[in-house]
Amino acid sequence: ASNGDLIAVADYRFSREDIGFGDNGRIDLRARVGRNNGKRWGEIFTLAEGRGAEAESVMEVGFGDPAIVADRESGRVMVISCAGNVPYIRGTRENHLLMVRFDSRDNGRTWSEPVNIVESIYQQFDGGALGGARSMFLSSGRMMQSRSVKVGDYYRIYGALLVTMEGGEWMNFVICSDDFGQSWRVLGGVDASPITSDADEAKVEELPDGRVLISTRTQGGRYFNIFTYDNVAEATGAWDKMAYSSAENGGIDAKANDCNGEVMIL
Repeated sequence: ASNGDLIAVADYRFSREDIGFGDNGRIDLRARVGRNNGKRWGEIFTLAEGRGAEAESVMEVGFGDPAIVADRESGRVMVISCAGNVPYIRGTRENHLLMVRFDSRDNGRTWSEPVNIVESIYQQFDGGALGGARSMFLSSGRMMQSRSVKVGDYYRIYGALLVTMEGGEWMNFVICSDDFGQSWRVLGGVDASPITSDADEAKVEELPDGRVLISTRTQGGRYFNIFTYDNVAEATGAWDKMAYSSAENGGIDAKANDCNGEVMIL
């Protein structure tokens, strides 16, 4: 957070399973704040409580796979998580996981009620050249805030989407926001995917020259691609060619442990 605190958030799985699996499986979001760069941690608290079988709406059944970002200039923090009771792999355009946003204005100590933002993103894919979206979620972990791109009051935020297209392909896209999560658009548009096949959970990072890197898990290694802007303010530009990194080409060796990893510029 901007005040030097560390914020940890994770899903607490009463069901012992991923969100959507199990019978109305309850999942909470639990969080903890560490002062002074984590030297002294506060108590664990519930950021969002799932209701399981007692839920009055689908959104309240459970919340899982949280992604988090803190604004570098203010006390604002945002979490986006999945919500509901539909497994990602069984999602359809009409019945899918929800995507909800939680906001904090005090460096992660108190949080707003969830706001469902998923339809505003699904609609962008409807009628696209690659086909519509059947199922999607934002990869959990760290969202990324730009060091250099500021349009309006906030530096741009990026997150990596995993999308199952209407034709069944698993693809990655990157979404970005210039108003700290109130609205989102697909970086470069919905007609060009940076990871066009065998996609999975992914992460985004900004290169020192302002280009955007995506890194995604896949069996045996990772896929990478880089986006170059032609208009920063409008978030338009082009993705390069998808690259595969594996032991066979001197890259990442992940034959038995491909995972939702992280990529970070130091």
